[in-house]
Amino acid sequence: MAQISTCIPPEIKTIQSPCDYATYWQELEEKGKDHYGSNFHLRSEDAAVWIKLLAWMKADEAVAADYKIALHKGIMLCGPVGVGKTSMMQLLKAVVKPEEPYKIYSCREIAFEFSRKGFEVVQHYGHGSYYGYPYTPEACCFDDLGLEMIMQHYGVPCNVMGEIFLNRYDHFINHGMLTHITTNLTSDELAARYGARILSRMRQMLNLVAFDRGTADKRM
Repeated sequence: MAQISTCIPPEIKTIQSPCDYATYWQELEEKGKDHYGSNFHLRSEDAAVWIKLLAWMKADEAVAADYKIALHKGIMLCGPVGVGKTSMMQLLKAVVKPEEPYKIYSCREIAFEFSRKGFEVVQHYGHGSYYGYPYTPEACCFDDLGLEMIMQHYGVPCNVMGEIFLNRYDHFINHGMLTHITTNLTSDELAARYGARILSRMRQMLNLVAFDRGTADKRM
């Protein structure tokens, strides 16, 4: 069994694991450089977040248990603007469990899609979110939750993402459909935007992985 290597920042304690996190760390850096340019590197201050995400992606029961990550749930990646949440989820697609691929969708684009097509959009990301045979539920990552507007279709307003989460929750309970989210909002802000009922569903569906609220904008 490999330990988390010294190439992982020292503030991450050594945890006995069958997974080689040093190799994952290096692979992510290499893929980041390919995708974002040669100046890309993983930041030591983000290591705790990366380890939690990698433990989930690699189904590492030992490390996931240590960080209280439930492997049957999806990920809700929270943090301030500019800390790299979307980039993280893009890079993690390269190391995701083969049986759990996911696509990334912009919440703003989904809301605009609803204004054009109506409630079939909600159905598309719920009942219609299966592929292959036998039918397999599609894992989706909804990016920048909270940036979308309340939209109307023929004068009927809809909190589109809230409806999608309620829809996907039923499929999570019945068929294990996985959902991932990135958001700048806090729990209180999510409750104010989507309501206590939907926030409760999110907690049942998702593991909260959060940056410290004081994390600086890396784009500055």
